[in-house]
Amino acid sequence: MQWFKLNAGFQNDQKIQHLRKKYGRDIVLFYLVLLSLLAEEYDGNPNKTFKIYYQNFKSSLGFSRENSQKTLRKLSENLEISVKVLPEFCEVFYPKFLKIQQRYKRDGCGKFTPHIETETETETEADIETETEGKISKEISMSPLVKIWNENCKNLPKVSSISSKRKKHIKARMSETKDMAYWAKVVRRLAASRFCNGDNNNGWRASFDFLIKPDTHIKAIEGLYDNKDQQKKKVIF
Repeated sequence: MQWFKLNAGFQNDQKIQHLRKKYGRDIVLFYLVLLSLLAEEYDGNPNKTFKIYYQNFKSSLGFSRENSQKTLRKLSENLEISVKVLPEFCEVFYPKFLKIQQRYKRDGCGKFTPHIETETETETEADIETETEGKISKEISMSPLVKIWNENCKNLPKVSSISSKRKKHIKARMSETKDMAYWAKVVRRLAASRFCNGDNNNGWRASFDFLIKPDTHIKAIEGLYDNKDQQKKKVIF
């Protein structure tokens, strides 16, 4: 998500005013960061439970893990939002407070671009939308590495935008090898890896940003992320 917008007057929403009056402005900022994180992770599933790591709040707001947990509990107590607080991350589900709708529109690539709308129950127009402009869609379609990822990543998150940082890493990786069959093999191995799909100590999942790190493709080809049962089959006696 490149940016998100809030309609004018959102600060006058009754629930926003209630939070600010009861807990101060920091919880409002925390709430907005939470909304943006949910928008980034939304994949079109209306029943999705979001996994949000506390590190996001620390990097954005300077909130410690303990402060993040306390603030999430406050939101859960005052808003119709379900929050399960765990040691390293929280699980967030919006049954009623947020009505998440996904609208698709065709872009020039023939792919669907998601637009996310959120509405408070008071029906003031406090909307957050994921905006994917035509320029971004064109960049995605023109990047063979992004195309390889989106076509082979299976349950791993697809790429919806390309930041300047991503462009830099893509250029670096492509300078190492432009063999797209090689990159497709790398992505398929990551997609097949239970470790890369969350079967690890903290529920981490591989993303496109993980793919374009300097050593990921080498480690993947060497079998570092392969499932243990697959590794045993490769042993030659």
